[in-house]
Amino acid sequence: MKKIISFCLASAMCIQSIKAECYFDPELSGVNFQLEAASVVFVTTALVNIEAKFYSTGSENLHLFGRVGFGYAELSSFTCDRSFALGVPLGLTMLTGQWNHHFEINGGAFIGSFSARNHDSTLFGKCDYVGAKILPLFDLGYRYQDLDGGIIFRAKAGLLGVGIAVGYAF
Repeated sequence: MKKIISFCLASAMCIQSIKAECYFDPELSGVNFQLEAASVVFVTTALVNIEAKFYSTGSENLHLFGRVGFGYAELSSFTCDRSFALGVPLGLTMLTGQWNHHFEINGGAFIGSFSARNHDSTLFGKCDYVGAKILPLFDLGYRYQDLDGGIIFRAKAGLLGVGIAVGYAF
C-alpha cells in the first residue's frame, strides 16, 4: 500500500512539474507597424500605421492601442469625379481575445488635405476645391498577431471599406 501511495504522490508531483514547465504567459508586443489597404464603392484608402499599446488588463484579454500614421484616400461621388487626399489617420484600437487570435474594434479619424477635380461630367457643375476634411474611421475585424513580436495579419470591414493589413510587432 505504501508503494501505491508513493507512486501516486510521485506521479502527481511529476505531472505538476510538467504543467509548470509548459506554462507560457502570453503578452502582446507594445509597438506595431502596419501597411493597410481598404476599398468600397466610393472610397479607397492606403495607410501606414504605427500602434503603441497603452493599456492591458491583468488577464491579458483586453488591450488598448493608440494609432497614428500617414495615408492616401480617394473619394468618388455624384458631385465630383474624384477627390484625393494625403493625410494622417489617428485612432484607438481595442483588442479582445487570447494568444494569437483577436477581435478588434478601431475608431478614429482620417484628417486629410483633399483636392477635387471636375472633368465637366458632373450633374451639379464645377467643383474644383482644395481643403481639409475629416473622415470618420470605424472598423470591426480579426487580427492574427504573434506573441512577443512577429507577423500581424488583419482583415476588417468598416466605414472606409473592406480591407486587409499586414505588419510586424516589435
